[in-house]
Amino acid sequence: MSQSNQNAPYSKSSHGDDFALKEDHLGVDTTNPDSNDSRPPQHGNKGSNRDVSEILNKAIEGKQRAIAAGNKLKQDWMDAEYWRALAKERQYRLPHWYLPLTATGMEEVLHDLNVDRNFFREHFGPDLKSYQAFADMNPNAPLWAFAGWVLEQLE
Repeated sequence: MSQSNQNAPYSKSSHGDDFALKEDHLGVDTTNPDSNDSRPPQHGNKGSNRDVSEILNKAIEGKQRAIAAGNKLKQDWMDAEYWRALAKERQYRLPHWYLPLTATGMEEVLHDLNVDRNFFREHFGPDLKSYQAFADMNPNAPLWAFAGWVLEQLE
């Protein structure tokens, strides 16, 4: 190893260790062991901690509202274990249990499973004019159940 790469974060240590972080890799002085600041450097931190807390609180409240709405959806499906097995077989992650059946969600599921509109119409009804029409027909169905129905049709 005649020349070291200056851009690499790791280099051969003179102490016999295989690799060690270069001292300036993180952009902080790592040579001073008396430093009490163990936080990583904050690059591009916009806003104060208060702003971040407000954003996090809003996100938590939004998720709580979604879960509360999800509690009203039907969750006990006889084929649920079969759908989970089909999803696992395809290495597909089913949508969260609390997500309602929406046209946008249906599009995402069909896209993720590499299925087009023609497949949907063929298997779920040629008379359906839109995904929203299907969602309106199934107001208590969660998005994960729709994913299960699609997985069954792919078998």
